[in-house]
Amino acid sequence: MQGKVPGAQGPSPEEVCNATLGWIPFGIGTAICSIVSDLVAVAIALAPEIASAFAAAWEAAQAFDDLFITVTVAKQIHVGDVVIVTGRWTWDAGHAGHTELHPVKTIQKVKLPPELNGGYDPSQQNALSPAVIDEIRAIHDRWCRYVQEAPPIPDPRGDGALTPPQIGSLTPAQLAVYASQRQPENQWMLHPLIDGCAAGELPPPIG
Repeated sequence: MQGKVPGAQGPSPEEVCNATLGWIPFGIGTAICSIVSDLVAVAIALAPEIASAFAAAWEAAQAFDDLFITVTVAKQIHVGDVVIVTGRWTWDAGHAGHTELHPVKTIQKVKLPPELNGGYDPSQQNALSPAVIDEIRAIHDRWCRYVQEAPPIPDPRGDGALTPPQIGSLTPAQLAVYASQRQPENQWMLHPLIDGCAAGELPPPIG
């Protein structure tokens, strides 16, 4: 195949390489060109699989984006809210070129103590009291720990549960949280006092 798409016009990558590097003695140039040709041939052979994987990843990202835009969460976040955002950190070259979270998988609103409302400007750190600085660090560390313990959200195209590959990728802390979430007493939707139950709760006697 010589690293060339069948039917393509012009010289193959190996022929171009040999014309450029063939002068290197002791067969080094030829060996380099042979490796280059093999790499190009493998890339051409795997092109359909690579395109399929890219399309699947793009579709999954779009599914998460659509879920965020259309559900009620999009109506509950406003400018100025303190949030914790998780997602896939990636380079997006489709715009001007920048890194971003794509897709965004979770957004959590955080309620801060009154003395921390209004945001935190690192340039004004000297104006903060040691107690406030310690509280900021404690909140940061606590939420980072909780976020790391949280299992991933299910694929919106699935049945609402994590898939076997997702379960297999969980850390011990995430697995413990996921097991707790699956317990009947933690399956409430509105409020545990309205539609929840207690662990080990027995049904009322009959008659």
